[in-house]
Amino acid sequence: MGGAAVLGVGTFATISGTPHPQWLSTDWGSDPWARGSYSAIPPGVDEAVRDTLARTIVAGRIALAGEYANPDNPSTANGAYDSGRTAAALIAAGRGSSAIVVGAGMAGLGAARQLADWGIDVRVLEARPRIGGRILTSRRLGVPVELGASWIHGPSGNPLVTLASEAGLELIPCDWDNRSVRRCADGRDDPAAATALDRLHGLLDELGAASPPPAVEQSVSDWLGERGWSRSGSEAWATATAVEQEWARDADQLGVRAVSGGLWLGGGDDLIAGGYDRVPALLARDLDIVLSTPVARVAARPDGVEVTRADGVVETADSAVVAVPLALMQAGLPVVEDLPEATRTALAALVTGRFEKIVLRYERAWWRGRRVLGAVPQGDGPAARRWTAFYAHEDVAGAPILVGLAGGTAAATRPSGAACAAQARRRLQDAYGAI
Repeated sequence: MGGAAVLGVGTFATISGTPHPQWLSTDWGSDPWARGSYSAIPPGVDEAVRDTLARTIVAGRIALAGEYANPDNPSTANGAYDSGRTAAALIAAGRGSSAIVVGAGMAGLGAARQLADWGIDVRVLEARPRIGGRILTSRRLGVPVELGASWIHGPSGNPLVTLASEAGLELIPCDWDNRSVRRCADGRDDPAAATALDRLHGLLDELGAASPPPAVEQSVSDWLGERGWSRSGSEAWATATAVEQEWARDADQLGVRAVSGGLWLGGGDDLIAGGYDRVPALLARDLDIVLSTPVARVAARPDGVEVTRADGVVETADSAVVAVPLALMQAGLPVVEDLPEATRTALAALVTGRFEKIVLRYERAWWRGRRVLGAVPQGDGPAARRWTAFYAHEDVAGAPILVGLAGGTAAATRPSGAACAAQARRRLQDAYGAI
């Protein structure tokens, strides 16, 4: 698979002549080159820290790139891509004819592609044995399935729409209203949970429009609680589905500025059909990319930059873009010498969330055309907030596939391997009587 993001893959045993679904599960938290899913803003942090990171330039020669450093579209693949292009512009301003880019995810490839198009000699060093970063397409179930980024949020004016078209991919609009919500306790429809989800979406829109004061010490959970929102029952299920699986953090660990920050491009949500990995492959075409090459240190010198690889080899260029995930920057992988104090403070202020998937391939699409299958379990602990919604992908993957989601603590504490898949499958059995 070319990365540690896949925790398990397998097939349930056949019982009474009926084959049980094949499955894939992810574990981005244990992936050494991700250490989580994407950045988030905790309580008490102003999203303006992203502006600080986006503007960072060390000695006029080293810039940072990543979704965490994009104030307009953070936590998205298009945000990472645009951040890379911004970083390219920072280092290209009169600083020579060669550059090194650390990281071949969307941010690094965006930077490298832009620099190469400007005629700058670019070399990309990537720690993984593959490109794409947190875009990871698996074909182990016989069709392309996205284990990392999969949605284009807001296709209007989104550069990924153009890239997807150039890569020969199809965009499938999501119909969030085509849903069913059932209780796991008795398999019956749960109108209270469906109503709670609609109300929560309205409250989140209200929070986003309210734009609380910068650095306000309040969590999303606290803000909702002031408006009569409960942390149990149907409202706990809705919170797990609409907050924790969106921002990859528990509601009580997510700052209110996370909801009000960023710009919405508009146009709904689209899924990419045909293999999202074809987008980074398009960007990487004709680039000089060295795989399986972690970088230990990046330093500016009077006449250029020195990039020290983990194997001790030192490479030099006129400038560099460091495009690795937030968690790696916080861990000093690589160490970037002479980072401004404001940049160090901004890096420390953000957190990395957890967002995991379980993929189930069935023999047939028993869900009969429904797009979203909500499953409302009993209880309100992390286990009850896991696999609360499944998204049908038969029109995306070309096969009867459901993708279940978990965010925050529910994602971080899920069981491993087959036990993880069995838990998700039981959720569907209890709510829908699925095989």
